[in-house]
Amino acid sequence: MENLVLGFFIYFALFQLFALPLILLKQHLTLLMVLWLAVVAIVLILGFIVLYKEMKGERRKKKNLIKSRQIMCYLAMAVLVLFFCYFTAIQNYWGWDTAFYIGTISTTVDTDTMYLINGESGAAEKVLPLRYALSGFYMNSAVFCKITGITAVYFQKYVMGTLCVLLYFSILYLVGQALFEKSITKTAGFLWAAGILNLFFVSEYTTSQFLILRAYEAKAYCANVIIPAIFWLLLLLHKDLQNKGNWKALFLVMLASVPVSMSAIFIAPAMVGIAVLGESIVNKNLKIFINGMVCILPNAVYLVMYLLYTLDVWVIKV
Repeated sequence: MENLVLGFFIYFALFQLFALPLILLKQHLTLLMVLWLAVVAIVLILGFIVLYKEMKGERRKKKNLIKSRQIMCYLAMAVLVLFFCYFTAIQNYWGWDTAFYIGTISTTVDTDTMYLINGESGAAEKVLPLRYALSGFYMNSAVFCKITGITAVYFQKYVMGTLCVLLYFSILYLVGQALFEKSITKTAGFLWAAGILNLFFVSEYTTSQFLILRAYEAKAYCANVIIPAIFWLLLLLHKDLQNKGNWKALFLVMLASVPVSMSAIFIAPAMVGIAVLGESIVNKNLKIFINGMVCILPNAVYLVMYLLYTLDVWVIKV
């Protein structure tokens, strides 16, 4: 499960590495598509080679017996997740944000440009809108729509919306395992409690609305994937501040936070900064705070770029 969650962030961190320069250089979507297909192909080939070597050299291990109670808990969690995937898919929320974001992907595919034409009005942009262009989230969807021929509204609603739900419950599973000392029974109860709370807390001011009604938006990923993932890693670090692997994972999540959602540009570093400051004071260890500041460096760079844009200091004319 850890690999699944961290793999999502690695994916977007890597995608941003290739997408952002092309966006800023006002290149065509087709170029990004071809380049990304080549990158994915290379990564898959290398991944299969590594996996084959590991399987070939793996020694036979004794099979761990799974108790019937554990099977029931896993089935209960599976039923919950499948229900939310279905329930989210059948909801119909079509607001201003929907028109803009879905329109942005459709316009990108139809015109083979990236952020050069306004997705809602169809008018040509005068300057590159870095408020959106600094994140590769919607361009990633555009690439897949271009490859598969699936329309933007179907891809976002059914693919990205379902993925958001799956990632949300995957992270909650990891949080439950960390909170309850890997008790599968308590973790299952924790997931069900969270699911019920989400169903009864849908409003304009809760993350539940974004999970159930607007799961295909980048803001939904910020609320239900990025923030829970940061909480999970901060929880692990609270238990073991010397674990370098958890610090690296936190840096990775922060590195990919803005590529996944521009909404994380300030929320994510504020969350990490407050947590590490508290840990540093309680443990009387300045190194904890320094490690936290290193983790938020990627967001700091994006924040400077965004502020320069809003102050009209750095403007890319179209």
